[in-house]
Amino acid sequence: GPNPHHEVEKIIPAILFSQLQEFKNSTLFWFADPADSTMISKWSLGLLKVFSNDLKVMYLSLIGRNPATICFEDAILFSGVTNSGYIPNVTTHDWFRNRVLDYCDIPSVNASRPIRDVTIVHRSNSSRNIENHDFVKSTMEEKLKVPIKIAVPGPWEFCDQVKLVAEADIVLTPHGSQNANLVVLRPGATVIEVFPLLYYIDWYSHYLHAGRISHFEVFGTWLSEKGGSMPLVMRLYAYLYGWQRCFFVKKCMNYGKSQQIYVDVGYLARLLQSLINSCDVVVAHSDCLLGSG
Repeated sequence: GPNPHHEVEKIIPAILFSQLQEFKNSTLFWFADPADSTMISKWSLGLLKVFSNDLKVMYLSLIGRNPATICFEDAILFSGVTNSGYIPNVTTHDWFRNRVLDYCDIPSVNASRPIRDVTIVHRSNSSRNIENHDFVKSTMEEKLKVPIKIAVPGPWEFCDQVKLVAEADIVLTPHGSQNANLVVLRPGATVIEVFPLLYYIDWYSHYLHAGRISHFEVFGTWLSEKGGSMPLVMRLYAYLYGWQRCFFVKKCMNYGKSQQIYVDVGYLARLLQSLINSCDVVVAHSDCLLGSG
C-alpha cells in the first residue's frame, strides 16, 4: 500500500523546487491514480492540496509492458531516497511548516516551557507498535509530571493526521511511515523515536535537521518479562550481523523491522532525567525556569 515516508521524499523536494524562481511554472507528474487509495496515501494527497496554488500535479497511468512513449522537454526525476536532508535550512522549514499549519487551522507556536502536551504514537493495528506502551506511558508520566496522550495513526484525513502531533511538546513514536508528520512539529519540540531490536535507520535525523526539533533515538530490546528466551532467528541474526550490519542484509533488515517494539523503560527513564537535568526538557517547578522571564 501507499507509504507517506516514501512519498514525501519525492513530494517535498518537488514542492521546494516549485518555489524557486526558475521553477515557478513547473508540473509534478505522478504515475498513479489519485482516486485509488492503494496507490497514494491521504497524507500525500492532502499535502499536495496545501500547495496546490504553487505546484501543478498531473497524474499519469502506470507504465505497462508496452507503454506509449512519454516525452518530457525538460525534467527532474525524484526517486527514493531523494536527498533525505531535503529541507535545506531553518527558514525553509519554517515556511513549509507554517503553510501546513495555516491550511489545517492550527496555531503556529513554539513548544511550551514548561511542557504541557506529551504524545505517544501507538500503532495498535501494526507489527510496528510499542508492545509495552503502558509501561512507557507510566514512566513518562512519572518523569514529566503531565498527562500523556495516546495517538493512534491511520489513513485519516490529512489535517486529522497532522493534529496528532502538531500540538505536542514531546512525541514518543515508533519508527515508521507515520513519522512523515514530524515535519510539522513545534520549534523546540522533542522527538523520541524508538526502534525494533536489530533495526535502525537514521532517516528522520536528516529529515528533521532544519526544524529546530530535538531528536533522540531509543533502540529496541528483548524484555525478560515477555517470557521465554529470545527467538533463535533473532539470536542468529544478532550474532552474525548485530545492529551495524543487519540493515544491509535484506533478510535480517526485513525481520528486524517487522518485529514489535519493546522499549527499555529503565533507559527511557534515564534519558528523560538527563534531558530534564540539562534543561533540554523543562518540567513544571523546574529550576530551569528561574530567571527565564
